[in-house]
Amino acid sequence: MIEQQGADLAVAQRLALRQQLALPALAELHARLQAQQRNVAAGSGTAKAIDHALKRWAALERYANSGSLPICHSQTLHSLKSKPQCPGVPAVEQHQDWN
Repeated sequence: MIEQQGADLAVAQRLALRQQLALPALAELHARLQAQQRNVAAGSGTAKAIDHALKRWAALERYANSGSLPICHSQTLHSLKSKPQCPGVPAVEQHQDWN
């Protein structure tokens, strides 16, 4: 929904939208994942999924603090080929903040 709202926005406007909507949602999700992590059986499928998400949290933070990075991983991988892979996700306009 956030990406659909920002699909036609300039990079700076998309960044503002993400900071307004995505950052609070991600903060809530992060807190919920950490709380659930303490309550699930170690080694379970749920525990593995939570661990996977938390290990990649820095990438989600980079997305939310950028107006140019796409949320979709395949869009990032294929953006240099100019083939949109994620419906509703704008093409990458800048590559400076990928690192």
